[in-house]
Amino acid sequence: MAERSRGHFELLAKKRIIILFILDTHMNKQITIPDKLPFGLQMLSNALPPVGFYLAFKYRKISPNKARTALINALIGIPLGLIAWYFLR
Repeated sequence: MAERSRGHFELLAKKRIIILFILDTHMNKQITIPDKLPFGLQMLSNALPPVGFYLAFKYRKISPNKARTALINALIGIPLGLIAWYFLR
């Protein structure tokens, strides 16, 4: 009886190790977040440069490419806005 229960516990221990290994490999998969600013936010940061500066500040550590795109669009939006203001007044 003792050998039967011992074998049963060894089998349960092996199953537990396999399950833990599967969970560990599943949990350690790296999830990649696309590091590209969506087109709508690009247009918004171009049309409203303060929004672009805010997005650049928001994404500066977590997504440097998003921050760079938002900052470039905000910097391009300032002269475009001034030119549009000059011609439309």
